Amino acid sequence: SGLDTLARAAEETPPLAILLDAPLLSGQDASATLSRLLARGLQIFVHAREDDLEARLEAVRAGARGFFSASDDPASLVDGLDRLLLASHAEPHRVLIVDDDPVASALHASILRRGGVVVSTVTDPRRVLDALSGSNPDLLLLDMDLGPYSGDELAAVIRQHPTYVGIPIVFLSSEARPSFQFAARGSGADDFLVKPVPPAHLLSEVA
Repeated sequence: SGLDTLARAAEETPPLAILLDAPLLSGQDASATLSRLLARGLQIFVHAREDDLEARLEAVRAGARGFFSASDDPASLVDGLDRLLLASHAEPHRVLIVDDDPVASALHASILRRGGVVVSTVTDPRRVLDALSGSNPDLLLLDMDLGPYSGDELAAVIRQHPTYVGIPIVFLSSEARPSFQFAARGSGADDFLVKPVPPAHLLSEVA
């Protein structure tokens, strides 16, 4: 398919960014191919004929960094690529993963590292404050079920500290229980993801 050819070409000569025609997002095996591209740290832009909510949502779910429609001024595309070029020279984002499941922690860390993110992990929730101080993350991926602790309790403890009161927190859970999501939102979560999280979705949410 067109995406498979694109993925092979991108692996041979990695580009700064990829501009995709929107219909390619819904092609056969598109999700797997897009995940491969995102895992290599490539930035995806989408160009669509229509500019509506559904088209933009599809681009977001595919992990796209930007969206352009046929009605946009071509200068906006150039501006978006210019901003991407500047961002590519900035320091990479830092993420701390707190999950007492070493396998899940390692998997999520591997996905993010392939996307250019600096990742620290902690599997003992009692060490979370030391880990925060040591890694100074931009975002916290926090599991909801941490043995004797719950993720929302730990988030409340973290946000008692002035240094971390505004740190973005994304909760992870192996269950989509409404009570978990309610507790996460109540503790000021920025998002709630259910494991297993597709690589493209994880990267787009962290970005």
